[in-house]
Amino acid sequence: MWRDRSLTVDRYAELCESCPISAGYAPRIVEYYFSRLGLKPRFVALHDRHGSLIGAFPSLYRIVFPTALHVRLLGRSMVKLGYIGQPESLFPVLPGTGSVALNHVSPTTSPLLRGRVRSIGSRSLKAMAIARDRKHKKLSARARAFAQEGGKAYYTEDIAATEFADAYIQLHCRRWRLDPGSLTSVREQIVALYSHVHGVLLTMNDKPVAVQLCYRHVGPLYYVDFLNSGVELTDDNTVSYGSIMMLLCLRRAEEQAKALGRPLRFSYGFLGGDGGYKQVWTDPEPTFVGI
Repeated sequence: MWRDRSLTVDRYAELCESCPISAGYAPRIVEYYFSRLGLKPRFVALHDRHGSLIGAFPSLYRIVFPTALHVRLLGRSMVKLGYIGQPESLFPVLPGTGSVALNHVSPTTSPLLRGRVRSIGSRSLKAMAIARDRKHKKLSARARAFAQEGGKAYYTEDIAATEFADAYIQLHCRRWRLDPGSLTSVREQIVALYSHVHGVLLTMNDKPVAVQLCYRHVGPLYYVDFLNSGVELTDDNTVSYGSIMMLLCLRRAEEQAKALGRPLRFSYGFLGGDGGYKQVWTDPEPTFVGI
């Protein structure tokens, strides 16, 4: 059987402790996704030729789960999960084990798994936008000016889950003219997975003006995945709450990763055709199709 029914969430979590993984493949997050679909977690175990367990991944529809493909395949059921962003498929595979076959499709496999997962070609059509080391001097000056003018930054460790979730819903819906009721599942997701949330809420004179929602997983790699944000628009072109928000969120991740002695991988999702704002923050890293 391609599915190892004896592979539990706890055993999968043990593998994740020894391998770099992306936030979307964190055991608690995967377990949450399956529970929202009314399913038991489904894992595929990877063994070497001696029968030893060397890796695993969650599976749905014979596709490594979650991926952007599942957004289409799940249809309306996808709403129950909340936001999954544009996940980089980086699941646990022990190093030094050679190349393993997934017998599944993994459309956006992380370049960090190259050589360990069998593939079609050298790259897929999608590239990840991964934050690069850059000083951002002008934005740092704006952030200082923001603080001097009454702006404050509250990180997820500083505020309650419900307060952060409510601020996110409020700002995001106002920015995109959405009904807050349409994001009920997103609010539930934020509260349920708050220990994995990495984000920042900016206020100006005690009024929320920007919020960034990311998910993180801390293992051998400090991985942060930027999912979404909400920003109050202004008529002043010299003020960019969004840029300040992104800078402070990235700096916070850098500080925390350094304090823990972990390398940081901060993903901004897929790099679009024109790059957009992501060109300022990131370098492209091509993914590949794992099979």
